[in-house]
Amino acid sequence: MKNTSPGCIAVVEDHPSLCDAIVNLLESVGHDARGFHSAEDFLESGVESDTRCLITDIQMPGMDGFELVALLRRTRPDLPVIFMTARDEADLMAKAEGIGFREFYRKPLKDSDLLNCVGDCLGE
Repeated sequence: MKNTSPGCIAVVEDHPSLCDAIVNLLESVGHDARGFHSAEDFLESGVESDTRCLITDIQMPGMDGFELVALLRRTRPDLPVIFMTARDEADLMAKAEGIGFREFYRKPLKDSDLLNCVGDCLGE
């Protein structure tokens, strides 16, 4: 059943195949999801104000996920954020806690965990 709530879920991931897989997963359960291969692409797209939830990689070329979220917090302090990373370092979690997030996943992601977290973020 198609989600009729306005707005999209933005996926910011620099690996195109993973970005596409997450977008496809979200769309398969009825969400409007849009993928971006960099933080800059997301910011230039004009969908920031239409984003209901942000799923972002942490380590990306150019602006990283932490920098993206810190920038978004200025205008969207309550935007639900889900971080994901391939790195397993405690300092990443501490830094994420400093700027706020809903969940922190290490890759590879479990589809069911991600879908449940998105549902929680959106109040579904």
